[in-house]
Amino acid sequence: MGKSKFCLMLLTSVFLFFQSIAAKTFTIAIIQYDKGLVYDIPKESFKSELRKLGVKAKYIEYNCNRRLGEFADTLIEDMLSQKPDLILSLGTGITEYLAGVKAGRPINVKHKITNIPVVFAAVTNPVLSGIVKNWKYSGNNFTGASVFFPTRRLFETLRRAGPYKKVLVPLDSTGLGCTLASKREMEKISKKYHFDIITVFGENALEIQKQLENTNITFDSIAVLYDNVAIECLTTGILEKLSYEYKAPIINVLTFLKEHAVFSYGADFNENGKVAAQMAYQILVEGKDPSSIPIYKVRNPYFVINLKMAKKLGMHIPPSLLAIADEVIK
Repeated sequence: MGKSKFCLMLLTSVFLFFQSIAAKTFTIAIIQYDKGLVYDIPKESFKSELRKLGVKAKYIEYNCNRRLGEFADTLIEDMLSQKPDLILSLGTGITEYLAGVKAGRPINVKHKITNIPVVFAAVTNPVLSGIVKNWKYSGNNFTGASVFFPTRRLFETLRRAGPYKKVLVPLDSTGLGCTLASKREMEKISKKYHFDIITVFGENALEIQKQLENTNITFDSIAVLYDNVAIECLTTGILEKLSYEYKAPIINVLTFLKEHAVFSYGADFNENGKVAAQMAYQILVEGKDPSSIPIYKVRNPYFVINLKMAKKLGMHIPPSLLAIADEVIK
């Protein structure tokens, strides 16, 4: 066989392969830990990016509503019956459950996912959670985009804004990996910056509210970290009410909730979903093994200052902070 004929055959086979991929409609199951923008933003960004990449997909969507165990098992059973080509897992809680771990420790689950590629997004620290082996190599069928970045940067801005020392931190009491990551960060920050971290635990915002009403807790600032209960406390207005009552500024890692905090500093959740889609493309179209795709880390956190809220609290924001903000709400 001549060299030119061989090259032509090779090019033809490659063309036919990618043509067959382009014609295929992949079944992608999306399962999220709870409702809300923290999951909806990366989900819609994921879909949009896959469309741009030319991938045709049929989506089957599930929401755990923060209920694992039997409720999640029922959803997962239905999901598996659909024989998905790939699973998009949104949130630390459900991603841990699919991997058969909780806060770094193995747990017994009915359906540990081992034979379907899983791409995650909106997950805090997948290594600490035990979802993956390390940041470069997952060691299993999981890969994805983390939203974790050193929270100390957020506290550095608080320190530069005034003599704040006593920080209220609401956290989920169910022991997920995202809460563990937040607790670890708080321990480091407390030691380094001499903040008095006041943690209040609850399964939901109502429990947090009751605890705060029934105890004599004093604080001069409030921090919202990557934690489902903290997010619920912020979006339901509980923390905003406390902020104005105590003249305590809120600092927040969720930039899409920037209207509820004086300082918001964290991941771009649109980017998070976009990166997850690019990983899905590598797996579905290019045939890559999920374990060979490094876990995405936040590279450029977005910093927002809400001057409107700061004025209501009587806060003066130093010009040096305003100068480094990516966005200022006036």
